[in-house]
Amino acid sequence: MTEARPWRPFGLLLLFLLLHVLNQVDRSLIASFGPEIVAELDLTRTQFSIVSGLAFTVPYALTALTAGVLADKYGRTRIMAAGLATWSAFTALSGLARSFLTLAAVRPSVDTGEATLVPTATALLSEKFPVARRATAIGVFFMGLPLGVGAGFFIAGQLGPVMGWRNVFIMLGLVGLLLAGVVLRLRDGTAASPAHGDNPALRPAGRSWQTWEESFGRTAISASESWARSSCMSIWPEIPSSKSGLSKNGDSAGTRSHRPMAWR
Repeated sequence: MTEARPWRPFGLLLLFLLLHVLNQVDRSLIASFGPEIVAELDLTRTQFSIVSGLAFTVPYALTALTAGVLADKYGRTRIMAAGLATWSAFTALSGLARSFLTLAAVRPSVDTGEATLVPTATALLSEKFPVARRATAIGVFFMGLPLGVGAGFFIAGQLGPVMGWRNVFIMLGLVGLLLAGVVLRLRDGTAASPAHGDNPALRPAGRSWQTWEESFGRTAISASESWARSSCMSIWPEIPSSKSGLSKNGDSAGTRSHRPMAWR
């Protein structure tokens, strides 16, 4: 046989968990480096809310509606790899942004690419794992959401002071582009065999039921990820502003201040 060797289910699960962590890290970098980005690009509160919120929700919602359909038509691994390459390339480009307009222009493409991961990964995991282990596999995959959010802030705290926020964006973008090449090597059973000739016990019984499951799942997933993002923003780091009359390190009259940034 000349076909690529199929990935074992648990290896596939670990890869998808890693991708989900990277997905959430790249998404939360704006919040993780919020103070630095606001200060360097001189953003207003409205501008920051656009690049961290509106520029995410609209493209993500629109792409999530079509990602599953495209995956069924063109192959799940192809759509996953294309989405991964897209969000990684534009994550790297985010690190080159010099103004609000350039950052706002690239962020929607990050979220458009990220929206392809969940429908493609959950479809493949549902196929590779039997019913008895399918819920466990999906649960492990979604561990990437909290792990990625936490990792985003950890990376910002550890690498930010050393590399700077721009270089962190670029580094993580390059990591994603390398992983996109790995995903392209995966064999998509659906694309290779439209009739789904694998073990019937590993897949849903009917196409209509599968369509309903995917639609319901995407709605729940979008809601949970929106909640996660709101949680990130609610703990957005507060730093003092030079406009508030405080010193650069946040000290005033010998006492460290915890007052929020003075927005324009």
